[in-house]
Amino acid sequence: MKKRHGYSGKILDVNLTAADSAAAELDRTLAEDYMGGKGFGARLLYDQLPAGCEPLSPENILVFAAGPLTGTLAPSSGRFEVCTKSPATGLWLDSNCGGFFGPELKYAGYDMVIIRGKAASPAVLVIDDDRFALQPAGDLWGKDTLTVHRIIKEQYGRDYKVACIGQAGEKGVRFAGIISEYRALGRGGAGAVMGSKNLKAIAVRGGGGIALHDPDLFMRICREAYNELANSPDTGGGRQKYGTNVILALMDEAGLHPVRNFQKGKFDGALQVN
Repeated sequence: MKKRHGYSGKILDVNLTAADSAAAELDRTLAEDYMGGKGFGARLLYDQLPAGCEPLSPENILVFAAGPLTGTLAPSSGRFEVCTKSPATGLWLDSNCGGFFGPELKYAGYDMVIIRGKAASPAVLVIDDDRFALQPAGDLWGKDTLTVHRIIKEQYGRDYKVACIGQAGEKGVRFAGIISEYRALGRGGAGAVMGSKNLKAIAVRGGGGIALHDPDLFMRICREAYNELANSPDTGGGRQKYGTNVILALMDEAGLHPVRNFQKGKFDGALQVN
């Protein structure tokens, strides 16, 4: 896409079975119709996921996707999405995470990374702008996520951002998460899918930026949004003090609690832990 305001403009497609990777241009229609994040993941899985495939089989596809605001100065723009078929439910999985990995992926030039197949042995995908390669990770297999972060940064550089799995993901625990810069993609078992592919970690470093259509207007809107957030009783104080639990009562009223793996939306003990 020639005009890529908000987008980096490329997709990295990794076939672990063939130990092969290729970068392709982001399709403009895909960007305009699905905008990024879980929209990209949903479209790709709908089009390419084999019908009836087992979530922990090489045929499952694992998608890391950022949105057009990821890596900008917009509020909450550090987030990125992981999409796949869930080993916990056998259904659609989308889990998102904040921190630095999503923006770094955009700075490296990629709006989406697609992981296919299964590596012959444990591997790390290392992305450094337009250079990318699979590196052996046998020394990392069996190690916890904190240790993996430390070793990768010592080996490749402190400025690399990491998303990795621990022992649960390696062993195929069906609710295992992916940990990125000490934050969690904790929903649906994406860590087990990553482990089933023998992919221990992704490490990314980028030196690029994100083009904006009208930087002055964008910054004015961002300032207005930050002021509104600062003056809200939720985001301006309650959320910082109490965390996500500040919206527990609201979620219960709306029936949004994931009780019994979303079989119910209300939690009988909500008032006791509010």
